[in-house]
Amino acid sequence: RSISRGHTKTGRDNLSPPTAKDILSNFKDLSNYFKHFEDVTAELKPILKRVADDKGTVIVQTCNKGQSELLMNFACSARARGLEDVLKHVLVFATDLETKELAEGLGLNTFFDEKVSTILVVTCLCVILSLYICAHLMYLLI
Repeated sequence: RSISRGHTKTGRDNLSPPTAKDILSNFKDLSNYFKHFEDVTAELKPILKRVADDKGTVIVQTCNKGQSELLMNFACSARARGLEDVLKHVLVFATDLETKELAEGLGLNTFFDEKVSTILVVTCLCVILSLYICAHLMYLLI
């Protein structure tokens, strides 16, 4: 029987809600993200123009060092299936320098910025950027 990672084998929810300390830490990370939003967006625009296909599509992934084997598997499997052209439109948001270097070694486009490199901030950036891309990528490509 399949269960989510937050549940025990008996089905009991094993995840606790975040503490006040956790919430404050996340707000601090988000404040850092919003503080650098304009700079990061300016850095991303030329990358997006280069990575987007002719319809403005960009495949966005977030990866950290712990997920690097999955990233390698993704890239190698895509190449084995003849999807090299698709990989040109992948943009990996790396949460650490090691992952950035690995993704670039795999021939993938990357974005890494130490100012916003915490997992929470990069994940939020990825979600917000995905929405931004959907709404504005055609404008950016003009």
